[in-house]
Amino acid sequence: MTSAGEVPIGPEEYTELNAAAAGRLMCTTNVGVRVNSRLNGQRPVTASSATDPLVHTPDGHPRPLTVRLSITPDTGERVLEPAVEALHKRLGGGEIGSAEVHARSALLVFHEQNSAEDDIRSIEKAIEASVRVASRRRLGIQSLLNVLVVEALRRLLAFAERSGVRLTYRYQLDVNSAAPTIWTGLHTAQMNGSSAGKYGVAPMTLEEQALTVETMTQWTRGWTAVSAFYVDTPLLAAREVYDDSRCEEAVVVWLKMARGGSAQIILFDSPDRINPRHLVRQSNLANDTRVLTMEAIDRISKCAMELGVSMLWSGGITSHQAYELALRRVFGIFRRSSTATKIAVTAEFERDPRFAAENEPTEFGVRRIHAVIQRGFLANALHEREPELAKKIETKTGQLLDCRTQGACQESKRCVGGRAYSDLHELVFDIAASASEFPELFGKVKFDQPYHLLNTSVDWQSGSTRRYIGTRLVEVKPDAFVAGIGKIATTLQQSPGDQDSVIFCVSEDYLVWWEHSQRPVERSFGLERLSKEVFTKTASSVVWTVEPYSTVRRTDAE
Repeated sequence: MTSAGEVPIGPEEYTELNAAAAGRLMCTTNVGVRVNSRLNGQRPVTASSATDPLVHTPDGHPRPLTVRLSITPDTGERVLEPAVEALHKRLGGGEIGSAEVHARSALLVFHEQNSAEDDIRSIEKAIEASVRVASRRRLGIQSLLNVLVVEALRRLLAFAERSGVRLTYRYQLDVNSAAPTIWTGLHTAQMNGSSAGKYGVAPMTLEEQALTVETMTQWTRGWTAVSAFYVDTPLLAAREVYDDSRCEEAVVVWLKMARGGSAQIILFDSPDRINPRHLVRQSNLANDTRVLTMEAIDRISKCAMELGVSMLWSGGITSHQAYELALRRVFGIFRRSSTATKIAVTAEFERDPRFAAENEPTEFGVRRIHAVIQRGFLANALHEREPELAKKIETKTGQLLDCRTQGACQESKRCVGGRAYSDLHELVFDIAASASEFPELFGKVKFDQPYHLLNTSVDWQSGSTRRYIGTRLVEVKPDAFVAGIGKIATTLQQSPGDQDSVIFCVSEDYLVWWEHSQRPVERSFGLERLSKEVFTKTASSVVWTVEPYSTVRRTDAE
């Protein structure tokens, strides 16, 4: 995977994968799944004089044809009614078609600007609008969502339903061309030895996805084609639209659709690169923007079990969440970033401006997440039979998960900088009086508990680091002090700006605060309203230069 998301891979990558894993591991692959914009075509607007070939066909059976009347929003009913009446009169007389086959008409209304409130009222009679920014940034989204925001579309769909009218987009997706495009990637994966292949059906509507899933199931019979649903994007059906406030409902609707297409294994993911969101919410994180709670996942899993569908989960799943999912005996978990380390970009990606580094899997990272998942399954199996043993497994797993940072600390002692830092401890600190704790992800402030705000991996030995120490102002009570710091932390967590990492700890009387950014940024965040500055400093880089060794001989006198 690159910064573009799911992409097809070529013979070199397949050769490397097969050499490393063939016969020893089950392999899956992501394939190019975006439905190409060239497969979207305008619904035809045909002059009445050009309809004859559709009426007098080679087999004598007229082709179904919908006549579209093109108008502008200011066209009044006094003009529209006579036109429709004349059209149906000509149909009834057999002049332009068969009344039994061609008794359908539609309106195509052109809007020059984005739809505002006034336009929405006129769209309640018909529809067309400029392409939205969201669509342009993603090279196309689902049907009518290209031109209407979710709130407006939901209103118009409800209005159309009450009026007995079906609302459609001017551009029609060619599913018969899209399905083979997806199949080519899956077939290549199958022929190169992969055990399964994952494919997406974005940006299709629910009905278009149903046709595609059923087709893929038939075309890959005897092999595993895994359809993916992107939980972090809206789902559009013929008469309803599900936005991010109805994710669980959308998942259940999609799950039933996929099962109707005979899918047996499906994947839930949250891969939106424009507004990135992780899949599973964290219970201790304030104002979390992630998609599904564990309780929602429990309900979805129950529904899937009743339908006979196995589920894979992906989308920024943390190690703790992987353990929780394994406790629920989910079918499979995709984990990538936590099993890898960052390495310099190799030559084939050096022209990608969004690709700052590559992920290289590590043996420790893979074994660690494998152990976490296996412990979750084991604890579930032992829960009823040996609850005490299951509890011990849970405790030990918690200790293993904490080793992510403690292990990194121990690993740092293998390098010169880490050893030097360790030797400074007794020289700088009063070890008997000083305590150390590993920070946890911020949710709610508690006294003397260190926190980190952003779940990111940062090299604190590069970039810019600022440290702030302040004592609580006399006029600020301890409860107000901790509440104020919590409010600042929540705001910064939601909108970090240039900061890519923040660590802090609050006691009743003081605050210790570290922040990191790629370049020096002076921001107070309002800390001065709660505390009196005792120390603040932005670390500066120290560059060592080594002079070339001189070959001039020195005499004893010199």
